[in-house]
Amino acid sequence: MAQPVRRRSSEATLQVPPPGVLVALTGAWLLVAPFALRYAGSGVPPAATVNDLCTGAVVVAAGLVCTFAPGRSRALSTVPLGLAAWLIAAPFVLRFGEDATRAVLSDLLTGMLLLVFATVNRLMTGPARR
Repeated sequence: MAQPVRRRSSEATLQVPPPGVLVALTGAWLLVAPFALRYAGSGVPPAATVNDLCTGAVVVAAGLVCTFAPGRSRALSTVPLGLAAWLIAAPFVLRFGEDATRAVLSDLLTGMLLLVFATVNRLMTGPARR
């Protein structure tokens, strides 16, 4: 009897990280953005820098907890959703100003990405334990 021929797939498979990791990486960008985009001295108010650093730290922490303790993080997975909404609103609430285009765009785009990653993360954390 002939043995079936096993074919090797020549296509590489794409490994997608868990959504909690993507949430944490988004938070890491917020920690780096004020320095990478040179907020200081470019007309960006200090509130934008403080906002990105504080929000980034909380997002990184929440993303890491959601990644390494997914069963315990159902309630915590809502935190990045709220922070995503805050990032979208912050440039207007904190009045970043006309000279803060880099900070405004960074917060708006990061907020939208975080909203997507946090929603996927929330959906994948499963039902709450009772």
